[in-house]
Amino acid sequence: MSDDKINQVRPEDMKEISEIMLQLTGVQFLDKQSGMIQSRLFKRMIELGLKEIKDYLTYLKDNFSTESKILVSLLTTHHTFFFREFYHFEFLLKEGLRQVIDDVRAQKQNKIRIWSAACSQGQEVYSLALFLDYHLAMMAPDLSYEILGTDIDIDCIKLAKNGVYRFEQIKEIPTIYSANHWQKGTGDIANYVRIKEPIKQRCQFVTSNLFDMNLLMGQTFHLIFCRNVFIYFSPEQISNVSKNLLQLLSPKGYLFLGLSETLNGITLPIEQVGASVYVKKAQKKTLGHKGFEGNAAPAANSPALVPEVVNALTEPAAVMSSPDEKKKIRVLCVDDSPVILSLLKKIFTAEYNFVVVGTAVNGEDAHEMVKKFSPDIITLDIHMPELNGVEYLRKYYNEFHPPVVMVSSVSREDMEFGIQSLELGAMDFIEKPSLATLNDKADELRTKLRCAVEYKEQRHQQEAQLQLVKSFQKEFHSVGPVDCIRVCVGGLGDLQKIKSMISSSSNLHSAVVILLHGADSFLSLLIDKTQIPGKGVYAVDKTSVFMPGNVYIGTFESYDKVQKIIDQKMTQHLFVLGDTPDMVVLKLLPSIANRALYLEEVSVLQGKSNYRKLKKIAKEICPYMSLFYHSNRQMFLDKKKAAA
Repeated sequence: MSDDKINQVRPEDMKEISEIMLQLTGVQFLDKQSGMIQSRLFKRMIELGLKEIKDYLTYLKDNFSTESKILVSLLTTHHTFFFREFYHFEFLLKEGLRQVIDDVRAQKQNKIRIWSAACSQGQEVYSLALFLDYHLAMMAPDLSYEILGTDIDIDCIKLAKNGVYRFEQIKEIPTIYSANHWQKGTGDIANYVRIKEPIKQRCQFVTSNLFDMNLLMGQTFHLIFCRNVFIYFSPEQISNVSKNLLQLLSPKGYLFLGLSETLNGITLPIEQVGASVYVKKAQKKTLGHKGFEGNAAPAANSPALVPEVVNALTEPAAVMSSPDEKKKIRVLCVDDSPVILSLLKKIFTAEYNFVVVGTAVNGEDAHEMVKKFSPDIITLDIHMPELNGVEYLRKYYNEFHPPVVMVSSVSREDMEFGIQSLELGAMDFIEKPSLATLNDKADELRTKLRCAVEYKEQRHQQEAQLQLVKSFQKEFHSVGPVDCIRVCVGGLGDLQKIKSMISSSSNLHSAVVILLHGADSFLSLLIDKTQIPGKGVYAVDKTSVFMPGNVYIGTFESYDKVQKIIDQKMTQHLFVLGDTPDMVVLKLLPSIANRALYLEEVSVLQGKSNYRKLKKIAKEICPYMSLFYHSNRQMFLDKKKAAA
């Protein structure tokens, strides 16, 4: 269906769709959301063989009981993840949960009841269950819990009831909470995990609308989570829904909104006791919130289940803390990428009760920094020059060492690096395959560091989680000889980087061609002085064939000759390093189409127009010490695909 058709949509049709959604969900769509509505509706119309929105409206009315559910699912967004907005879990741990336990016992009850409104696909419900399962066993073993998850989208509720998620999704969960609660799938679902029955049986899911709570009236909940929903409601809607929520909240219970939401300005009998945390006014105590180390409200996140519209955006809630708040978490960041170190400094800030006390670019520097600063925790990369992350753990990690969280481009289930780092004592693992995804993982980074500091005494009790990771283990490094050439392009300043890349690769099954711009006068000397253990080093201009395992050095002016030789190869991996001039990149661009491009992530190149062109087509963008790792992984996948 063409864009012309989209432009021809009648305003009255869009208005009717908006009115139907208002009746179904209580949310009023704005004119600026019409493009989103149209694009999503058109996908559904193609499935139904319909050409005009007016035809769809007729179909909707004729099949309202079934199609209305599909429409709601179509026009709502389900962006959520495990242990989202971790501040609220911290609040429960240091204050709220103890208050609830005392209240339940005072009422001669034996069960804590929780309601997760707008629960999407169940991540919030299962996060709360994992959290309570861990802490109630220590704080109140005489009590149990049950959690109700509701959502307006029937498809989301089905997924939540199933309790099956991709393994990639549960990597977000701090290890201390995830251990021993997931079962690996088999066969067609081998890349999935299912929540185990002891947790699942405490969680129930039903379809429900926040504007019609008759199904729940008469029930009482000690904790109600209604997060990231009100930012899309009008003040009147917020007031009406909040009144109903308070009717269902126990006299001494807690109501949690999203950290970007507040009830300020709405007349309700409530008091705020934490960031977007409320209690009934008559029951308010002098709480004196102390908080967890790292107590701070993270930045606002996207809603769990809300249409992509904004009716009334509320102001962010204030972070509540007391004068005796614990010291900030002192972090040592270890990574050979200045870009990554700069980003980590922006993530671990005083706003979130962190302070970066130092940085290091390799394992030996990190060891000196640990002695100098005595940090509370370390973030550790794997691929670094001189002493990599795995070697660092093997050499220096012991029971007196600060807890370590790996922050690496390596997959945690990589048997050679990821699993080894966990076996050697790392408490958790966060993957950062690119700068963009690292930025998206800011909340996960802060959450996992807080947990690692809080539970450092349990660092040796994570065998169950390690076994789950091992069940997904991969051997990207075992590719054997391949018909591939790696071409590394850079300036004179990149030669030492490339030598480090080659030396650190434990399975160099290809030829490596190094083309340096500006090396004309020094080429013979460079070849004579370049020594790489176990590798032969030769001049590009004096060879007509590139043999696996050897290294060849030439000037960039040799590129045309190299291209003729490598065009005969099945696989070509091109690496562009940070000292590459813009004019060289420009010459490379026309010939990149048939090559796997790996780009060094360096800030000095960010403003160059041709570098931006490379970023759009690169297979990987990462620090130089990780480039060969990603290349090895791609070779493994290519070889596996060819064998199949």
